[in-house]
Amino acid sequence: MAVPLDPLRSSGVVELKCAVQCYAWGKIGLNSTVAQLSQHNPSFKLEEDKPYSELWMGTHPNGPSKVLAGDKEIWLSDWIDTNLDVLGGSVEETFNGKLPFLFKVLSVNKALSIQAHPNKAHATQLHEERPEVYKDPNHKPEMAIALTPFEGLCGFRPLVEIQTYVKTVPELVAVIGQDAATALTSGSDSLALKKAFTALMTRSPDAISQQLNKLLERLKEKQSSGHDISDQCGELVLRLNSQFPGDVGCFCIYFLNHIVLQPGEAMFLGPNLPHAYLAGDCMECMACSDNVVRAGLTPKFKDVDTLCEMLDYKCGAKEENIFPCSMTQVTLMSQFMIPLYQTLLLPEFRETERSGSPEMEFVPVDPNEIPAPDDGAPDPNETPALDDGATNPNETPALDDGATDRNKPPAPDDGATDRNKPLHQTMEQPIQINSLHQTMEQPIQINPLH
Repeated sequence: MAVPLDPLRSSGVVELKCAVQCYAWGKIGLNSTVAQLSQHNPSFKLEEDKPYSELWMGTHPNGPSKVLAGDKEIWLSDWIDTNLDVLGGSVEETFNGKLPFLFKVLSVNKALSIQAHPNKAHATQLHEERPEVYKDPNHKPEMAIALTPFEGLCGFRPLVEIQTYVKTVPELVAVIGQDAATALTSGSDSLALKKAFTALMTRSPDAISQQLNKLLERLKEKQSSGHDISDQCGELVLRLNSQFPGDVGCFCIYFLNHIVLQPGEAMFLGPNLPHAYLAGDCMECMACSDNVVRAGLTPKFKDVDTLCEMLDYKCGAKEENIFPCSMTQVTLMSQFMIPLYQTLLLPEFRETERSGSPEMEFVPVDPNEIPAPDDGAPDPNETPALDDGATNPNETPALDDGATDRNKPPAPDDGATDRNKPLHQTMEQPIQINSLHQTMEQPIQINPLH
């Protein structure tokens, strides 16, 4: 039976009941943004000592959302089937009437696995060969946008940094072997990097544990003597080992960029890019997939051979993986659109690009003031009023700011100051946003303030 259109869509917003995941790495109780948001669901029962890790909004079978229709609950996938126009004509055609996105909120208390996501062809192959392990045939390009200072590993470090660690961390040489170490420090090709990283990941757990214990003992002794251990990522090694004792992932930090995003900043995780989330809260938008190849910092199944073979062994500075936050003035329209920020032309993430243009300013908008589709749009030449800061008793509680020492990641170590600007400050590089709906031939041009 078709779901009535007007009762659910007359306001322009459809209310969802979202799935909650409680993986062990999540923040506990109301320290978790996921738990805070979930409290707005009347049926949610908080357990104060339970981890709340992810809030899923989408139609993926591992955590499908429901549409709230009065006193009834309807699977979002079923509701979309009877309201295909909500997808937009191009999306409906391209993705066979299915929602191509999965949207999440994550609250990370301890490290997630060192992992990568296969491309579409490889995902299909893995699913066909081992459906009991890889239950999803879809790829999983994703973007993480920080809600609090958000810490992670992303992509291979510049080769000179890796070479420096090989020369100064003897325990690292011991686990990758002298031949791989020599090839890595004397060359500059990706094959040498692949050989060294594969040697690390395939080393026996006993050998890893033995060398890691030596490294920990040396770092602690150096630290107790008042010496700085940051030159060997000492604090991070100690923290990760406290979460996953003896794990090979503790050595991976010498190969992978250590990143701390500030609120509003983002990182894009394309196929075959090694990464791990370490601490903080973020939003994620990705293709509708739950496809992961893991190899470290996890008690779950590790597919080391597959990971080492599939990775993109391209080195680069960590700044290459950070997308700055650009705030813009958005003119309210009767068809309200939410821009996405992405530079790669993957089907689920097109079509946007960065462009230089005049200085712009962020104008916050009260969601309650967004006009319904039948209310008409405001004057396009009129600047929306600034938020007066008044408290709305129906607003979602403020997100966890990560201020507690236990959950707060270390400050960025690159000395940059621009990345620490408040989100309300004027930004110098606004974004030109192209509409996701392909039926619109012209991009949305976000106009500068006058």
